[in-house]
Amino acid sequence: MKIKIKKTILLNALSRIQGIVEKNSIKPITSNALFKASNKKITLSATNLQIAIKTNLSDVKIEKEGQISLNAKKIFEIVKNIAEEFLIIEEKDNFHVSISAGKTFIEMLGLPPEDFPDFEEEKNDFKEWNKNIFLEMINLTSFSISRDESKPNICGSFIEYIEDGIIRMVTTDGYRLSIVEEKSKKIFDLNEGITIPVKGINEIYKILLEKKDEEKIYVSVKKNIFILKINDVELYIRLLEKKYPNYKVIIPGEGYNKKIIKLDKNKLREALKIMCVIANENNRPVYFRFLDNNLSLHTEDSDFGSAREDIILKDKAEKEINFCINGSYLIDIINVLEEDFIIEYFEEENKPIVVKKEKKDNVKYIIMPMRMD
Repeated sequence: MKIKIKKTILLNALSRIQGIVEKNSIKPITSNALFKASNKKITLSATNLQIAIKTNLSDVKIEKEGQISLNAKKIFEIVKNIAEEFLIIEEKDNFHVSISAGKTFIEMLGLPPEDFPDFEEEKNDFKEWNKNIFLEMINLTSFSISRDESKPNICGSFIEYIEDGIIRMVTTDGYRLSIVEEKSKKIFDLNEGITIPVKGINEIYKILLEKKDEEKIYVSVKKNIFILKINDVELYIRLLEKKYPNYKVIIPGEGYNKKIIKLDKNKLREALKIMCVIANENNRPVYFRFLDNNLSLHTEDSDFGSAREDIILKDKAEKEINFCINGSYLIDIINVLEEDFIIEYFEEENKPIVVKKEKKDNVKYIIMPMRMD
């Protein structure tokens, strides 16, 4: 293989795969990137065996077709520090590769390209989807994905169809729950739903943000692999196999005595930031007390002190309401909402707090209350 490529084109592609390749792996091939030159284009691939990515690079001169496998981090650092506009990559004997640019000459030792894992190559059953819908669903829910590896079944985003024309995304860390619903045609057969792992969700989000000018994506589910195609990028993600828990049991149904409270998100966010500076870092308890047109926030910590702030409400609370929740959970919600919101408080003991958009009912957050001392 011998190619001549513009530095900026190669650098952008190598930058994209850095979050996927493993830096210190017992399987060296998962630390490598595969370069394949054929059909007038370069395909750059990387995988950690759970996530794989392929990027097609055009605007490249291929003098000799072939494929090579090089350490992804090393080649990225090399290309980043080359001053020339173009560089030449050439395969030598015994998996040695030369990189030349101007008066710079580097030789790297690669690995056998045939050792690189194959990706699924089926080309059918891809359905078109709106990129902005997927991006918004991830943005509204990803903050509450569990990172606790001892609970692998909730370390991802669960996606299911709840009825014809409505798709739902759910995330939870065991203490809070995020739900968003959007109108969508049936883009793939979810059966009982799929769970995309958190690392896969992060890679999807980065790519969708990067491809801001693209409106359409193409998705497919093959066996236990979720595949996303957008322009010149293909992403393959191994789905979580453990069944997602029955999250619906914690959503309060009808028949409970609930109070609806409207809140100004900006005023509440600033107050909660102060509370969370003082609050115990383990669980950040903030006490809420609604009475008439006043919301009183309070927290205290035996090591740092206490904080209190009052917020004037637009609407009057019909009766006194008291509860305690993790204040940082509510800040996370406020940060992704673009409008003021309502809180549903249930008078029954140990019922969760429900947070919804004020004007749309497609987004719902559940926060489990903390014990009031």
